[in-house]
Amino acid sequence: MANTKSVRLEIAVLAIGILGLAAVALVSPWFLRASDHDDGEVDTKGRNVNLTDLYVFREIDQNPNASPGDLIFIMNTNPRSLYQQYYFSTNARYEFKITRVNNNDDAPTGKTDMILRFEFGLPSATGQQNITVTAIEEKRARFARTTTTGNAIITTPLNKNPILNQVSLLGSTLTIFAGMREDPFFFDVEQFFRIRAGLLGYGPKVGFRNPGLDFAAGYGVDAIVVRVPKAFLQGTTAAKTFDVWETISIKKSGNSFQPFERLARPGVNEGLLVSQNLMAQWNTLGPDEDLKPVATAIRAEAAKTLAALGNDPTRINTLVGAFLPDVMRIDTSGSSGYANALNAKGSPIRGRMITDDVIDITLSVLTNGAVTADNVSYAGPNLGGTGHKPLLAQFPYLADLNPLGTSSAPAAPDTASDPAPAVDAIVATVNETNVFFEIQGSSIAAIQVKVFNLTGQLVFDSDFFPGTQLRWNWRESQSAAPYASANGVYVYVLTAKGTNDQLVQSELRKLVLVR
Repeated sequence: MANTKSVRLEIAVLAIGILGLAAVALVSPWFLRASDHDDGEVDTKGRNVNLTDLYVFREIDQNPNASPGDLIFIMNTNPRSLYQQYYFSTNARYEFKITRVNNNDDAPTGKTDMILRFEFGLPSATGQQNITVTAIEEKRARFARTTTTGNAIITTPLNKNPILNQVSLLGSTLTIFAGMREDPFFFDVEQFFRIRAGLLGYGPKVGFRNPGLDFAAGYGVDAIVVRVPKAFLQGTTAAKTFDVWETISIKKSGNSFQPFERLARPGVNEGLLVSQNLMAQWNTLGPDEDLKPVATAIRAEAAKTLAALGNDPTRINTLVGAFLPDVMRIDTSGSSGYANALNAKGSPIRGRMITDDVIDITLSVLTNGAVTADNVSYAGPNLGGTGHKPLLAQFPYLADLNPLGTSSAPAAPDTASDPAPAVDAIVATVNETNVFFEIQGSSIAAIQVKVFNLTGQLVFDSDFFPGTQLRWNWRESQSAAPYASANGVYVYVLTAKGTNDQLVQSELRKLVLVR
């Protein structure tokens, strides 16, 4: 085990990545990406080919009744999904890639010893997609389109009980779920915007509120969850440690596919890379290329970001060397958990559990213990009672999707005279001067609107206003510094407060302002 100073230094790189925009935010006021969780959407990049998170852990650490020889792989895509049915791309390959590791202290090679691939067909009238699963090991490739009972391998539609597909590949039986789930990521994103503005001199200096608001509560993801026997990963070896990463490739023509997205440890690329072209280049490379000349510009920009944070050249070299090649290592001989154990270089080697608080780990390291938490937990109750539904006790473990950010935390008892707020519709009417916001529903005592520009700065915060309607004079805001409103596209979040003080938060919605 490395000494404490070394451990802190090495984890700092990984932690910078987890928080994603924390490092970049301090040096680039115009720049925002929602951490590894969402590196943006452009015309050529649909939401369903946008990776959000990778989780890898021993199933027995999540479920004591599970087999000690099984691992769980989770690939989440389609960030900020609303309470409606989304589908996996029919023109993409979703893949877990695995390297067998001889020694926990060995440097990652990015060598692909095994690929576990998922391809999806067109949705049926019932909202289900057929799945083709392929396992590739060295020169062997085996695929399956049916379960061990002869049924088609299919996705689970929204609001249906999880469909668990038992699939036989390479002498092992895998269990596969694919469908919409609640996004398990948790972080007070709104307050982070305010903290960042204060650090940049664009607003008052503030800290994290206590409790914090779980901004991701209620959003969904398209999830692929796989129960993988360790023997399946080992092949003919006795490996107990594996490097894992996930990719999405897009069909070009015929049977030709182009690498499009890549993710392993949370946020390494989004945390240290600023340029969109370098981000795109990163996504086309494999971990085996991270230290090669083709990635020189990528490493240089990561080093520049680290220098802006006050690191000297020696430390920069150490840090850049620590997070590359970018893989998630899982030592199956010990209990799973992000940074639950480290190798001699200080790198985490126990994968990542679903409710690991990667943000708190990050904050503590980045601030040298000055800030230890964003005061948001998975279950809550966080600010406004926001929280995630409890994980399922059984596979696939991820909770079903919450509508409109409904809290899973215990709410005040409902009574006939004091029911929870119910939101039926949200309307935003824009003219040359004002935006009129209205919530249609019942048991609503007050509403709040927060408007953000596309770089994430808070442009307008109404605070809670009695009733179901409020007005924002956006023309007057044009003269307000530093993030004045102007013609263009914005996003807003509307929160309804019930007569019992329970809060219900909407999804992000677009708003177009034109004089």
